[in-house]
Amino acid sequence: MRSLLTVVTLLAAGCGGSMFSDQISAYRSTTNSLAAVVDAHSRSSAAIDPATCPAAMADYARQAGVLVDRLQSMSGRMDQCMTSLGRSDRADLSASCAAIRSELDAHAKNGCAAPGLAAEMSRHTAAMNDHTGHELDRMGQMEGMGNSAGSSMMSNAQGCH
Repeated sequence: MRSLLTVVTLLAAGCGGSMFSDQISAYRSTTNSLAAVVDAHSRSSAAIDPATCPAAMADYARQAGVLVDRLQSMSGRMDQCMTSLGRSDRADLSASCAAIRSELDAHAKNGCAAPGLAAEMSRHTAAMNDHTGHELDRMGQMEGMGNSAGSSMMSNAQGCH
């Protein structure tokens, strides 16, 4: 009875079967897309001058913002799953998304006014790469936890996979 209750709880939290695997894939894909937008923004920094900076920054903030919003919309469910697996110490994706949003907003607001635009671009890129790297590490951990739980949710109710 307890195992059945655990399975029902995990399924209700969105942690069961291929649905969760699809969520991990979607989260990973969105994180990789964000990393690509950050990389493109960083590479374009050489062509940005004070006159074009506000438009370039607004375009970047719009593109990256859509992806951050998507991550934020998925992060709560991912955190729930990690908690249901007994790993509440790793249920930090919502907080990580908030940090990404804060970094993006600060860069978009203040980046053009930075004393050295190249230094600001480098700082921002490093910060965003740290954040997206963390997100991707968590997805790998979740996949590993799901894979170690076995191939069937019904045979081992310990995993979200």
